[in-house]
Order: sequence, then structure tokens, then C-alpha cells
Amino acid sequence: MGLHEEKAARYTKLMLDKHLPELAIDFDAAGTANLPAFANPGYPYTSKAPLPTCPEICAVCAQQYLPRALRDRPWMRRIMTMHSDLEAQFLAQQSVTATANHLDVLRAKLTEHGDALLKRWIRKSVAKRAALIRQAMPEAYGGDFAQVRMEYDRQRIVSGAIPKGAGSMTLRDTDNVEQALDHYRDQWRSMQIVHYLDMQTLSEDPSNLLSILHHRSLSTPADWFLFDLEHTRVAFDRILENHVYNPHCVIMYGKHYGKLIAWNKNSAHHQDICGYPRAMLTLEVQNILSKSLRSIVDLILAPSLEDAAKGREQWDLLAASDFQYRQASGTLSRHLGAYRAAPTFDIKAIVGILRERLEALTDELTQLQTDPLLFRAYLSQIHGTEIYETYDELTRTRATISTTLGCAVWMLFFRAALHHAENLLSVQEQYQAQIHPGKQMPAPYEGALILLRRFLLELFEGQLQDLCGLKTLGKNFQRQLSLIGGTSSIEMSDEELFQKRLLLWNLDNISECDELTVSPTFHLEWINKIISGRAGADSEPVDDVFGTHLANMTAVDEVLTALRYHRPQPVAADDSKTVRDAESQCYGNLVPEKHDMQYAGMAKFWPGEKRIWPALKTFLNLPLPSSKISSTSLARHRALRQALEHFWETVVDIMTKAGVTTYQTPTELILNHRFTQEYKDHAAEEDRRLERAVRDLDARARNLLSTTPDSLLRSPQKLQQTNVEPRPSRIEPKQKPKTRPADNNQKNEEGIAAQLAAVELQEPKATISVRSQSLELFERMFTASVAESSDINWEQLVAAMVDAGCAATPNGGSAVTFRQCSGEKSVIGFHRPHDSKVNPVMLKAMGRRLSKRFDWDAETFVMREKEDGKEGDA
Repeated sequence: MGLHEEKAARYTKLMLDKHLPELAIDFDAAGTANLPAFANPGYPYTSKAPLPTCPEICAVCAQQYLPRALRDRPWMRRIMTMHSDLEAQFLAQQSVTATANHLDVLRAKLTEHGDALLKRWIRKSVAKRAALIRQAMPEAYGGDFAQVRMEYDRQRIVSGAIPKGAGSMTLRDTDNVEQALDHYRDQWRSMQIVHYLDMQTLSEDPSNLLSILHHRSLSTPADWFLFDLEHTRVAFDRILENHVYNPHCVIMYGKHYGKLIAWNKNSAHHQDICGYPRAMLTLEVQNILSKSLRSIVDLILAPSLEDAAKGREQWDLLAASDFQYRQASGTLSRHLGAYRAAPTFDIKAIVGILRERLEALTDELTQLQTDPLLFRAYLSQIHGTEIYETYDELTRTRATISTTLGCAVWMLFFRAALHHAENLLSVQEQYQAQIHPGKQMPAPYEGALILLRRFLLELFEGQLQDLCGLKTLGKNFQRQLSLIGGTSSIEMSDEELFQKRLLLWNLDNISECDELTVSPTFHLEWINKIISGRAGADSEPVDDVFGTHLANMTAVDEVLTALRYHRPQPVAADDSKTVRDAESQCYGNLVPEKHDMQYAGMAKFWPGEKRIWPALKTFLNLPLPSSKISSTSLARHRALRQALEHFWETVVDIMTKAGVTTYQTPTELILNHRFTQEYKDHAAEEDRRLERAVRDLDARARNLLSTTPDSLLRSPQKLQQTNVEPRPSRIEPKQKPKTRPADNNQKNEEGIAAQLAAVELQEPKATISVRSQSLELFERMFTASVAESSDINWEQLVAAMVDAGCAATPNGGSAVTFRQCSGEKSVIGFHRPHDSKVNPVMLKAMGRRLSKRFDWDAETFVMREKEDGKEGDA
């Protein structure tokens, strides 16, 4: 029995002993075995609202009316607090009115004293901010991601809500527990249901409080209802006390927000209305949250405001930057979901998210097909591990091939997802005026919405399969994994894993999310914080392959989250006519065929592995070029490139002959860049550069050998006089007599003049002014030889990109998105290296991607002019 189940069992016994002593023998004798769905045997009132006609296994209605523990135990429903229709309407409206009043006060204070609030909050130390939060919210949990941390908090069942001296109590002390819960029930409940309002999140990063104040006061509670509903899901199922009951539903949108209404299947399944028990918990969350934010603002502004500047000019400027007040220094901050703007469904933004990931995967695949050193580094991340070496040769072969070609499959899946999203966008443009909460969605739009959601859910399941494979084959977690019976397992207990390897704990638990556990979004946000180094001692490295996969999972989860907050929710069955009609319209142009799609990229079986593996093995067995430029290094580099070309040509040839039906043409899976002019020009230029470097080295060596030991002892002046021959005078070239007619010369002159005129008409390439440190980094990126370069810090790269006019935003895992202010190809994503060091190979690869996406090269950047002896700011 796990820690949560153990606590739940004790607490259930405590509540039953307290509330239901009369039901200790025969529960069926009370006539509860054959109750109608969602009925409560202890309900003493007559309600005007009929009970839902859905069965209690209905995924939507079940989560709106009954906690999980009470669905299969009708006799336990008596512990719910019963409300009559009149009382239920009064309590719901009272909660809505209180929340609205708190938000009105917040808006007024932010309008009048927003700048003063901003300055005072940012100037406080972390300790002072934490003390102020504790004063305003005694129930706030001390650590971030409290919803899970509280499960492992063995010392205090209520954390900060229990005063000093009572912290040693545990659930084993049932008498003391009952007394403590009676005294601190409100604080404990608040901490459970408003779990994201914790001390660490609000105190360590001051922008978090400012962001949630801004977004909550800027919107209405109805805008946040689906978000708050989702974030009370776990608490609703785990907390057995103080649940309320009435057969009605509550309207959750528009001007009638918070009013009671009878259950209606269509509205309930579209989540335009919500069952009274769950709706009241959500309204309670909104009331507690708005009241807590108001208390914090009152404490911050409690000192005299006579000398404080009024207005909110600085506040609005910070809000316009999405509260990224430290962005210019290269410090990144990714807000959690509760601290962003109110969730809205924006299909154009979804298309942008998917297109951005597709472009990033396409660029990465291009690099793997054209850069031998980068491809070797990619493969080295899954070789040499203990588990990999324990596999037999066939298993190692298949694992290597699947991992190698997995990037290509991921790219195709995102292209299919983008197709679904673009199809939904086109359908939405036709029916935009008919899509509103409380109304039936047009069938074509609902079908397209379901297709996108279904595809992404299946894709995410496949990504979880790939995640397990990467955990096993990668080098990140070898110390914690062992191979037992052909399957990798973790030797540490769940609690020990949580305490010592938090990253692996999140990765292990993200695959086991169910009704009683937190969502994958929760784990991905925590993983993002750990990898990005913002988790203090919890920071852990991951390799590039793992980072790419986590970025893909985050993008898919972000779109699924947006779909979860769509209003109204789609509810049509997958086999309905609505979905079949949408399939016939959508799959006409889709690249992967619907029935052949395999959603786990690394679990895909590749035909022709007996031919693919020798080509790949040949490439892997070739020696790498040395760090010094030499003819041997040049020969090794050419051999690696030829082997890499042969490998990808083999894959394309096999896909062509196999007649794979999953893809229209094999070249859409493998972007065979060897035949493009861009690739040929780049390869030729690289060869010429290396050949020049080798010739220069040989020339310097010959000059050094021609110098005798005696000559080295002489003075420089005498050395020049005795060893250097006089420079020969310039020989003027002979004048060749003109033999062509005059009119031909005139035509040549006219042609040259036309070419010069065309050059003069071309606009000069735009330049970007940057600081000297940034200029040096870009010069190394676009011009320096790999052998002549050293590693740079990741923070230097981020600072240089920001200096060049890009906005840097974390995008899940180790991925960071850099967005230009202007330009058609204005977005690019890079992965933070596991050791925060960008090696020369990676730096040159980044330069090639920037040349493709941003049209940057060495001539793009110039030194920023200095002002008053100092370099100007960006």
C-alpha cells in the first residue's frame, strides 16, 4: 500500500467512526445497493432538479458529482453536507459575489497604486516576501509543486497550517489528528485545493505574484472556471470531508455564472454546466484565491502611500513583456500555468506551436544528415551504457536503428499534427460565428476538433513509450536502472527516488497518471524547472536526444491543454457520423495514412535492417578527425561524410523498394540533402577551407625546417639580411594585341555596365549592432574553424541572442525558443547542453541553422557604437 493509500485508509476510518457509527454492520440493509445513479441515501430534501440519467461510470458526470471513493460506496455518501435548493442557490451566489468583490478591490488598487506595489514587492528580499506571504496566508505550503510534495511530507500533515509544537503529529496519532483537523480544518482545506499558491513560488520569483495579480484581476472568474475545475480534480477525489451535495448543476459561463440549473446531458458533457458538488469546490477555490491575493496586496501597500507615486505606467510596461523583467540579462523564467493569462483556445497559436516544433525537428534532421561530427555525437548518447551492452546483437542493432531514425519519425508525426490543426483552423473560419458556450457546435467543427485531440492523445501515448526507451538506452540514469529479465527497472523505492533523484521520479510517474494523480502537465512543468537549473540542488543534466524528446512532449501537452480549455467541450463519440465525415475531409491530404500510423517513433520496426546496419556500422567504425588540422584529419573528415551519405542513401533506397505505405514518398521521411545544391556548395566550401588550412600548415612547417639552428641564434636584423633573398622587381605583363572587333568590346562594356547597375540597385544587407562580446561569439559561430575554437557557456549564447534582438523563452525540457522581432523566418529553437557548455561542433551547427532561418552570416553583425566611452545598450 502506497503512502497516499495508507493515509486515505486511516482518514476514511476516522471519518466513518465520527459520522457513521450506525452503519457498522450491514450497509445494504439501508437500501443503498440499488440507488439511482448519483443519488445520496442521506439527502433529506425534495429537489426540483432530476438526477443525471448517465451511469455513474460516465467520465464527465462522475467527476462532477461524486468523489471517487464515494462512487462505489453509496452508504459513505451520507458524510456529504446536504443542501436544499434554496440553500444551494444562496451559497453559490454568495461565493460568486465575494470573489467578484475581492477582484473589484484588486483592480482599483492596481489602477491607483500599481507602480508602488511593483517597486515595493521587487525590492523585498526573498525572506521578507516569504514572511509577508505567511502573514497573509497561514495555510500556504512552504515548497513548490505542493500537490505532490504534501504526499511525502511525513513530519507535518498540514505543514505551515499547524503551529509550532504540533508538527511532529502524524496520521498514526488518530486522536491528535482529529483534534488538529477540527481546529485547523479551513487552513488545511485551503492548502489542499489552492495548492499552486505556495510560499516558494511566490517569494523566490517576484514576477509570479505580479503575474497572477494581473491576470486574475484582468479577467473574470468564468474565464478561469475550466482551469480551476481541472486543478481541483485531485483534491476533489482525495478529500473526503466537507463535500456538499445537491442534485442541481451550476452555470459556468456568461452573465448567469454561478446560478443553479437542472442537469442536461448535452450541456453537462460540453461542460457549460457542472454538477453542484464539484462546482461549489471550484467556486470556493476562486473565493480563497481572490481573498488571499487581496490580503497580500493590502500588506504590501500597508505602509504610508502619501509619498508613493500613483498610477500603473511601469506595471503596464512589465505586463506587456509578460512579466519577463530579467529577460535582457539572459535569465529565463517560464511561468507555470496558474501564473499565465486566462486559458483561451487560440487555434492560430496552436498552429504556431506545432509549426515551430516541426521546423526545429526538420533543422535537427538536416544537421544529422549533413554533419558527420554532430551525427556521431548524437549516436554516442545511446552507446556504451551497461544496459545497452547487455543486449544481444540483434537487439542492439534494432535499438540503434530505431533511435537513429526516430528523429525522422517524430518530424513526420508533427507534420501530421500540424495538418490536423490547419484543417481545424480552416473549418473554424467557416463556422466562427456559431461557436459559443451554451450552444451546440457545428458538426464539421466538432469533428475536426475531436480528430486533432484524438491524434495528439495517441501521439502522446507513443511519446511515453519512446520516453521509456530513452531512459533505458541513454546515459542519464544508468546508475539507477538495472536490467532484470530483459526489462529495465529502478532499484530505489518511490519515496527514496523522490528524495534523491527528482527528475527520474517525475519521468517515472508521468507514465502512470490516472484520476487520483496529477496531470502530465504538472510533471512536465516540474521537469522543465529541474533541467533549466531553476530548481537549486535538484538541477540534473540530460543529453540532447532526451532534451529534444521532452520538448516534443511539452509541445503536444501544451496543445492538449489548450484543447482541454476549449468552450464548449467536444463530446461526440469517435465512431459517430460527425467524426467519420471529418475524417473523410481531413485525411485527403494527410501525409501519414490514418490506419498505418505508429505513434511511437523509436518503437517502429524498420524493414531492411540487414542493409541499414552495415552502412551505419561502417560510419560508426571510422576514426574521428583529430583536433589539429592535418592531411590525416582532412581525409578522415571526407571519409566520414561519404559514409554518412551512403547511410542515408541506403535508408532511402530501402524505403523505396519496400513500398512503405505509411508515407507517400520515402524522400518525405528522409530529406536527402546530398542532392541539393546548397549541400553541395557547403561541402565544397568546407573542403576548400580545410585544404587551405592544411596547405598553410605545410608551408609553415617547410619554412620552419628551412631555418638552421645557427640562424636562430643570430639577431633578427642579421637573420633578415643573410637568409632572405632580395624581392624580385615586378614584371609587367605583356600587352596582348586586340583582335576582337570594336563592336564586341562595346557589347562587353555594356554588359559589365549593366551588371554594375544591377549591383548598385540591390539593397545592402541589413546589419545588427551588438556588443563586442556578442560580436566575438557570432564571428566564432560563422567563421572560426572547429579545431581553432573552444567551448562557450550557454549563458553567453543566450545573452548574445538577446543582444541581437531575440526574445528567449523556455519551451519545455532543455529547449529554448529564440524569436526575432521581425522577419518571416523569425523563430528558432536550441537545446541547452547538459553541461551548459556549447562545443565548437554544436556552435557551428547552430550557425548553419541561423543562416537558414534568420539569414544571418558573419557580415550580419557589427560593433555597436559607443556612447560616452561605453558601448550602447540594445
